[in-house]
Amino acid sequence: GKTTFALHFITEAAKRGARGLYISFEEPSQQLIRHMEGFGWNINELVDRDLIKLVSYSPEPFNVEQQLDEVFRYLKEYRPARLAIDTIVALERVMVEDRYLRYLKSLTLYLKNQGITTLFTALAKSIVPMVATGISSTVDNIIALRQVEIESSLRRSAVILKTRGSAHDNEIREFEITSKGVILKKFLGTEQVLGGTPR
Repeated sequence: GKTTFALHFITEAAKRGARGLYISFEEPSQQLIRHMEGFGWNINELVDRDLIKLVSYSPEPFNVEQQLDEVFRYLKEYRPARLAIDTIVALERVMVEDRYLRYLKSLTLYLKNQGITTLFTALAKSIVPMVATGISSTVDNIIALRQVEIESSLRRSAVILKTRGSAHDNEIREFEITSKGVILKKFLGTEQVLGGTPR
């Protein structure tokens, strides 16, 4: 759900006339377009109107620095209102930890100064470590997505774990991916969703 969530984040802004830049470190651009078309989202029109730009990389230790320089170039030349990077874990895999954290801090500072609303995705085996890592001190908000089994079917959940400087909704929401985009709704009569044993 993380890639779809990020694509929806970019697409909704583009529908309102705001440019969105999507950087993928996992999937090629054509695969992302097919992914969106599979949900009935008309991505090609937004790409043709220059409201969405999809850029794909395959980071390795020998080329990651060059790719990161190119990301900054895209930001300066394309001037998006929104940026999605999927996934920062791909960078963490190929960079020395200190360099990786310094890059994230430098990037987020630049994005804040430019007023670019940004979404990073990351895979985490558990929710608690994500909140306790260096990433948490860098970003303003953390949203956790998880699949849970309820009545013998898999359903998707979303919850806000952190919002810097303001109160936030603590309720766990169910989300569905439809032709209209990502739709959030309440889990009715269900508890312990994040604990892995909903009832």
